[in-house]
Amino acid sequence: MTEGPAEDLTLTVDGFRDDAEGMSWRWLLTGPGGTFEADAEIRLRREEWQYDAFEDLYGYLAWRVDPERRTEREAALVREVGEWIGARVLGEVGVRLSRFAEDASGCTVRVVLPPEARALAARPLEAAVIDGAPLRRRGVIFVHDVPGPPGAARRPPKRPVGVSLRILALFSLPDATTALDLRRERYELARIVRTVSAVHGRAVELRVLQYGVTRERLREIAEEGPGWDVVHVSAHGSRAALTLEHEDGSPDEVPHHVLVDLLSPLRRQVKLITASSCSSADDRARESFDAPGLGPALRRRDAPADPAAPLTDLASSLAGRLDCAVVGMRFPVVDDFAIALGGKLYEALLVRDQPPATALARALAACVPDRPTASFPALSEVTPALFGSSAAGLRLSAPRSGPLVYDAEKLKLAGFPEAPRRFVGRVALMSRANAALAPRSGVSGIVLYGMAGAGKTTAAVELAHTQEENFQALVWLRVAGAEPADGVPSAPSAHVVDSALTDLAVALEQKLKGLSMTPALTDREELQRLLPLLTEFFERQRVLLVIDNAEGLLTSDGAWRDERWEAVFTALTSHTGLSRTVLTSRVRPASVPAPVSVDPVHVLTRREAVLLARELPRLGQLLEGTAPDVPAQRGRQVVSDILAATDGHPELLVLADAQAVDVDRLGPLLDTARRTREAARSADGGSAADPADATAAEEYALLLDSWTRGIAGELGPHEQTLFQVLSVMEEADRSRETVARVWDALRGSGPGGTDAAPVPALVRSGLVGLRCRRSWP
Repeated sequence: MTEGPAEDLTLTVDGFRDDAEGMSWRWLLTGPGGTFEADAEIRLRREEWQYDAFEDLYGYLAWRVDPERRTEREAALVREVGEWIGARVLGEVGVRLSRFAEDASGCTVRVVLPPEARALAARPLEAAVIDGAPLRRRGVIFVHDVPGPPGAARRPPKRPVGVSLRILALFSLPDATTALDLRRERYELARIVRTVSAVHGRAVELRVLQYGVTRERLREIAEEGPGWDVVHVSAHGSRAALTLEHEDGSPDEVPHHVLVDLLSPLRRQVKLITASSCSSADDRARESFDAPGLGPALRRRDAPADPAAPLTDLASSLAGRLDCAVVGMRFPVVDDFAIALGGKLYEALLVRDQPPATALARALAACVPDRPTASFPALSEVTPALFGSSAAGLRLSAPRSGPLVYDAEKLKLAGFPEAPRRFVGRVALMSRANAALAPRSGVSGIVLYGMAGAGKTTAAVELAHTQEENFQALVWLRVAGAEPADGVPSAPSAHVVDSALTDLAVALEQKLKGLSMTPALTDREELQRLLPLLTEFFERQRVLLVIDNAEGLLTSDGAWRDERWEAVFTALTSHTGLSRTVLTSRVRPASVPAPVSVDPVHVLTRREAVLLARELPRLGQLLEGTAPDVPAQRGRQVVSDILAATDGHPELLVLADAQAVDVDRLGPLLDTARRTREAARSADGGSAADPADATAAEEYALLLDSWTRGIAGELGPHEQTLFQVLSVMEEADRSRETVARVWDALRGSGPGGTDAAPVPALVRSGLVGLRCRRSWP
């Protein structure tokens, strides 16, 4: 498809009527300069079965398609409906559009809809099949020009892009809703922005709101002085509302007109809004649970009560009220499609400076496969729709960035682990934590405690990566010291505890210029003089400090092993000011200052565990029925057995995923899990342990230990040797270079025996993970 003119054709609706028999109107197609191209009289009758599908294609398919044959049956029905749309809905206009697109290698069609015909914007005209091919495959993009509110004043011109193109991204996923993979979508958007800035030298600023996206936060950020050029909205939604969040993480159903009001301060600056939604009744997400042990059986969706007001109503309202281009979704979207489309769309907009119509056409061509799949169903191609008269010729040209300058103070996340590769669930926890991190929350710190492998560190790292823009400095400390396999904190030496305090002082000094804390650690009086100053600094300044793996600093009953640590932690958190301290530990501290929030981190719920299984490479294949040499029914049953065995423990699920390459090898692991659980529950009187108590933690720790030993026992001698070495190394020493040197030394003394460390085999076993993409020799 060539760049082509900004606007090729105009399609106008005249004489629209909607009565008991059906709908009727006249199409008028004009070319550049208003030249007549074609017209067509349209009369659709409700008695035709395709009429129902045309009104709500998503609902029609959800109601009539057998879930066991969804992919192929959907494709067939979309094709049949498309042929009907081509013949009955577009008629001669469709034929002319098809020929025009062939001659011009694609075209943009501005669809002018009077207020009474705005429901047509929700109809999938792009699905029309003309001469054997869908219009969208020919590069035809409809831009729906819906009039603004009656009596609207003359629209002032948009302010130009400032020193940088500013993007506001909202990802709202309240607790107790069907899960979307919004985090992966957020990660992909951030990756594109970094690429645009670093590789293409463009000045692009991205602000992300995720976890705790409340009306108040949205209102505050929308009213910021510079405004936003692009707004990206991804959330749960219904036909009349989009779901944001209350302060406690519970859903807040925001009516479309209220959301438009919240965003209205952006009118002078915003040029493009992208909005996608997943219905809380999304059948596709629920199908993952439709197996023994995975959840309730799938129920067919009820017929929609208001088929004329899906998300396109929000999109057209945004385009009309804010006078901007809007890429909206007619139907709820599948995660994989939404992520792929968003990535290609923003690459075309920001890297290639293409107008939204051309960018959308190219993005669809790049990410929609020739044959529909579960991740890219047939409905995907006609789900995106473009609104707003400015969409055809809009260009989002980010200005050139300044010269590259090394500025350590802007590298806020230096020293932090990378953002977790996977993060599902924990919505209520993350919403509470984000609310606590807000400047005026009155909370000085957060303690995340719970069993080994439950995800405390992952949650803390995710918090830091989502809060980078909200703090002046971010400081990371992981307390060194390996824990025994039974999960009970050991009694580290005084040197280890003292070293951790020194490490904290060094970490703070590196990020907070002018602070001199290290000398005070050896002088009790000097430390006592410093601590009030530290408290006042943390009260007045905006610092996020994360202390990870702190159980080594605490006794089994939660007391501090070193009184200096207690004094420092108290000083850091005895305020209601601006800084925040996050501490993770397997042991709950016995006492914390009043402004500190304490949250347990337990295993995943069954629903969250299924969502994590969907993200894992092998278990995801088994759930989708795409695993080679494994029948779909057996694959889903295997996942059901694994979920029952792991009972929501994330680390156990990851281990099981690595072993699921050979489903026959899972038998011993599942038997071990059953015997361990039966033994633990027999000792506890036969009842299942509460995930919040110590008995459950011991049960999971024993199971994790037995699985680890069992998997390690099947490794070759070289892999076992390397695994033992890695297990006793400090985390900071587990770098590629250090491991290679240690392996060379072992090889020289005999036990190594191979030229290269056998890291790939350990990674495949699930016992070891790589934090970078660099390959091992």
